[in-house]
Amino acid sequence: MENFKVCTMCGKEKPSTTEYFGIEKRNKNGLQARCRECQHKLTDEYRKAHPKQFKLYKKKSDAKYRKTHHEEKLEYDKKYYVEHKKECNERDKKYQNAHKEILSEKKKIYRAVNKETIKAQRKLSYEKNIEKVLLRSAINRHYRLTNDIPTLTMEQWAKCKKYFDNKCAYCGCKVKLLEKDHFIPLSKGGHLNIQNVIPACTHCNRSKWNNDYFTWYPKQPFYSEERNNKILKYLGFDKNNNQQLALTI
Repeated sequence: MENFKVCTMCGKEKPSTTEYFGIEKRNKNGLQARCRECQHKLTDEYRKAHPKQFKLYKKKSDAKYRKTHHEEKLEYDKKYYVEHKKECNERDKKYQNAHKEILSEKKKIYRAVNKETIKAQRKLSYEKNIEKVLLRSAINRHYRLTNDIPTLTMEQWAKCKKYFDNKCAYCGCKVKLLEKDHFIPLSKGGHLNIQNVIPACTHCNRSKWNNDYFTWYPKQPFYSEERNNKILKYLGFDKNNNQQLALTI
């Protein structure tokens, strides 16, 4: 049989469950003396009468909740943002526009206090995303010099490096960071695309510069017939007349 409890504020008899009464561990039955409805009314009245104190209390209770339920709060925030993306972005924009000066001042203070931390974070981010940074740099350079839109993507560049076993296509050495060498130089009408880019070490890339591959490569001390055939096959060149036909990858 269901037990009932009388609210000390409104005097109404309600089921003694957490649905109708808040939790209070100090009481014998583990429930608050006032029902939830009355408690909400009291909270609203207090908030209206003491807005500053209520804000401070809310801030402290929220901070305490975040500490004890950190992962749950993150999960909830992520889910809420996905479901209300437009609303969240509009709210953030409004807040930023209304508090431009305060936010800029806060940023200045944060940067001054955490100068070394920011440097370390940027360095770590650069090292982690160096391939993306270098590709963006190559795209900007290509567009600046040719006014042509390059088409090389990170996926294509990864496949290209894999084809050459993550080694320099010219000398075969394995280096930490391979550069994107234009088989046909930019100055001679070459493009930054999958049909014209091969991986090279810094030494080979600088040595080749804007020279023609067919006159430069055979003169190099590291020349290899096997690597030469692999390069031409990858780029789809006909060995007999040095004309590009189709890409093999």
